[in-house]
Amino acid sequence: MTLDARSMAVGLFEARTAGEQFRPVAGLASGDLNQAYNVQDELFSLISQEQAGWKIALTNAGARAAFDVPEPIYARLGKGRMAANAAVLQANQFMHPGIEMELAVRIARPFPPESSPMGDLGDYIDVVAAAYEIIDDRNADYRAIDAASLVADLCWNRGFMLGPSCPFDQLGKVADLECVLEIDGRQVAAASGLAGDNPLEAVIGLSAHLRKRGMRIEAGEWVMTGSLLPPVFCEAGQKFDFRIGTLPSAEMCIV
Repeated sequence: MTLDARSMAVGLFEARTAGEQFRPVAGLASGDLNQAYNVQDELFSLISQEQAGWKIALTNAGARAAFDVPEPIYARLGKGRMAANAAVLQANQFMHPGIEMELAVRIARPFPPESSPMGDLGDYIDVVAAAYEIIDDRNADYRAIDAASLVADLCWNRGFMLGPSCPFDQLGKVADLECVLEIDGRQVAAASGLAGDNPLEAVIGLSAHLRKRGMRIEAGEWVMTGSLLPPVFCEAGQKFDFRIGTLPSAEMCIV
């Protein structure tokens, strides 16, 4: 029996609600990203959230190669799961919670049509922030994951937390930025020079993807631009501090 996007989304919603292990979506061909985005749209509507923006995943070339996809993948973000700085994450609300350390940008106005000159990217972004994306891989068997199922399940997104925001021009040159993650006061990861996987270029890629689907990034929406450091799976009692360049730290803890 061939399942439609709504039926597949209902199955995903029920699996999420029941706390079942993440598995490939039944009825969804592993390479059918177009249908996967249709399923994602339906799942998001079942979660009944007002949209806050978008996440970008698989921004790293190595990650894309592992999933055999030519470009990053994308997912909707819900306002009901957007948190401010110093949020407290409840470990018992997740099966296997993790965080990704990212640069978040807020869109000031929609990007122009493809046929129009874009100009300076800074004309379309008003503020930026160090941020965490909250994920839950639901104890997935990573040997069995396919990109289409990941897309359909909102790329495992379970929320995002924004550090204090600053004007876009405070960010400085992306190629010069350093980002640092501390857990319980101890540095555990750092990276210098982000131009290799430029998070701002990823926003342009998202805009192009949405344009193909007859959509766009709306003014006021946030974009989580992709993980800048390796993801960290969390344990109760941990405190996190993440910094990008001179931007204020994003802080959170899990209990």
